Amino acid sequence: MKNNRAFLFLLIMALISPAMILICCVQREEEKSGIEITDMAGTKVVLNKTPSRAIFLAGESWVYALKIRDKVVAFSDLAKKNPVLLKIDPGVSDIPSVGDMSKINEEAILSLNPDLIILWDEPPSYRENAKKLERVGIPIVRIGYIESYPEDICKQVMILGEIFDAKDRAMKICDYIKKKWNELEQRKINKDVKVLYSFTTPTYIACNTSKQAYVTFINSAGGRVVSPKCNATWVQVSKEWIVEENPDIWIISYFAPYSEEDIKSEPAFKEINAVKRNAVYKESYMPMQFLEPYFLLTLSEYWEWINGEKPFDESEFLWQIYLT
Repeated sequence: MKNNRAFLFLLIMALISPAMILICCVQREEEKSGIEITDMAGTKVVLNKTPSRAIFLAGESWVYALKIRDKVVAFSDLAKKNPVLLKIDPGVSDIPSVGDMSKINEEAILSLNPDLIILWDEPPSYRENAKKLERVGIPIVRIGYIESYPEDICKQVMILGEIFDAKDRAMKICDYIKKKWNELEQRKINKDVKVLYSFTTPTYIACNTSKQAYVTFINSAGGRVVSPKCNATWVQVSKEWIVEENPDIWIISYFAPYSEEDIKSEPAFKEINAVKRNAVYKESYMPMQFLEPYFLLTLSEYWEWINGEKPFDESEFLWQIYLT
């Protein structure tokens, strides 16, 4: 009798054990089904599943680079006039827009029932708007906070790849960006070309010690941003200082409310090298270029102005990043 009971016990355990193992494995898979990332601002974000109704308030071109258009329901207003997006998707103007980080349209956002918002909130006013969105319970992932190129751009795309289940595509983009960056690094010639970068007024200029993208790109193209000693992003100088510094090239931010002709026609600047060489340029309009894979197009623009030639085929670049 005891032997029969022992046999019956062993038989039951043999039948139960695989079932228990299966249940355990299912539970573990369920535990893994969530997505946990740390965004570019260092904030831990946990999502229940891959987003299917995301809104991009910044970094919209990543949607095309990662091939995740079907998981996105809206862009920022800036997308409709972004020349890079218009080139790769002429129909971008048909995508719903919900304001931008300077003026978000909360009603329009909520009406779309988003399950994630991608945004950039380094400026203080943007940060306040991001907090408003968080308070209504929408998950937020922050991009940007770029300190090093191309490493942080790759870090950013890998985060997005993890979120949208596009890790292989993200790695492919990262590898291509690193390849183009390294090619430029190998070709770089330190010509010590003096470059002045001006912002809202001709005498409000970039500090060479700042970590701003345009300073990095100018230096990477072989130029040297000229400025007084300063630890801020921008510094106010006089016309006399600019004349004495005598920059070889003058680059004007696309945000600036003045043109190349305004600089060339200013009597105080008529003898500086940049004016005499007709080397005063205004950036092309590429909004948020420092967050996007097309930051390399801005670097290419600077490279052409400093070295006299484009460093790579820009159409081929757009094809590789967005259209293949």
